[in-house]
Amino acid sequence: MSDLLSLSLSISSLLGACLSARIELRKLRAAGVDGHSTITASMADVKSLRSISEKMEDVFEELEVSRPRTGQMGTYWRNFVKSLKLTTQSMEMMSSLLVDANEVMKSLQEEEKQKSLRETLEQLVLFRQRIQVYTDILRLSMQTIK
Repeated sequence: MSDLLSLSLSISSLLGACLSARIELRKLRAAGVDGHSTITASMADVKSLRSISEKMEDVFEELEVSRPRTGQMGTYWRNFVKSLKLTTQSMEMMSSLLVDANEVMKSLQEEEKQKSLRETLEQLVLFRQRIQVYTDILRLSMQTIK
């Protein structure tokens, strides 16, 4: 049962990281900067990841057996937990990038803002790719668990 608690805590951490990233994306979009489409698409990706994570959380709450620690299923669960941690780390890194970008937007001159924003948007595209992969991994995992 503690294994399921650990999984639920990992999912909860991911949900918190998704929420933080989404808040920072909203702030950046509200600042009226160029790159609105990349920011909006990133918000949709984060929302999708959050949605599947919430479904996973519900599934884990319904499970009453502990996960196997050995064999193929044991390996699967270890890899799944690693994937959750990597996903959470990526979301935290994205949030950190966005916090920094939002702070920079407040203090720089227009020309410097645009350069900084371009760099941020380039990194956001990379984060979007990661988020999409993580979302797909969680969807596949959901099918395996059910």
